[in-house]
Amino acid sequence: MNKMNKSTPVVQAQDGCQPNDFYHIASQGLVIVTENEIAPLNSTFWPFCDGEEYTLVGNSSAVTCLRNGSWHIPPQMKCVEGCANFDTGPNGPRVAGRKRSYALGDSVTLSCSEGTRLQPRVERIICLGYSWSESAVPVCVPVPGKTK
Repeated sequence: MNKMNKSTPVVQAQDGCQPNDFYHIASQGLVIVTENEIAPLNSTFWPFCDGEEYTLVGNSSAVTCLRNGSWHIPPQMKCVEGCANFDTGPNGPRVAGRKRSYALGDSVTLSCSEGTRLQPRVERIICLGYSWSESAVPVCVPVPGKTK
């Protein structure tokens, strides 16, 4: 009497990581860009948050497709509602209280070096949840000389 064995599917070695698997384990709003259907093993991605109302927080900025075909996302990496860090530029003010990201109600204090002043004259900017209380970061401009 012949026994018929049910065939079992053959599992092939995975060539990389599935982007859909990333989205099942990543925090809400965390996005990566890959041009392939499968991310190559040992590849690194720099995720970002989907939407201006979110900012990326965490100890690392990289996500990796591991050799075993799984994703490594640093545990603290997530998107939170808040204000993004800003660049003060070459003529920009010094920023006291600078952080990587800011939550609703966080503020920074701005100052200029001696001989310059803030334009516009705003010394504190507050995170209003999704944006800053000022639409543009003030710049430092020379103080006009006093006339006698």
